Amino acid sequence: MQRLTMILSVLTGCGKQKIGAAINLGAFYLGGIPMAGLLALVFNMNGKGLWLGIVCGSLIKVLMFASIAWFTDWNKEALKAKDRVFSSSLPVS
Repeated sequence: MQRLTMILSVLTGCGKQKIGAAINLGAFYLGGIPMAGLLALVFNMNGKGLWLGIVCGSLIKVLMFASIAWFTDWNKEALKAKDRVFSSSLPVS
């Protein structure tokens, strides 16, 4: 769970909060909740099906976050961060 938080923090640090929010929303509302309903109601797994559906949503989220982290051009992100740091000025009082 700590590594998932780390990947989400990396996305936030790169300025990709909207992508992280969309992944969270999609993973649980389009993946986890339908799977939970299917497992609990159709396959008669009851509470265990509900929990397994949420776990499926979490796995979808982890896979999506990991794929974004894997395919990110980190050299480009480092240059953008460096430009942001050196282009800003400190407030003078």
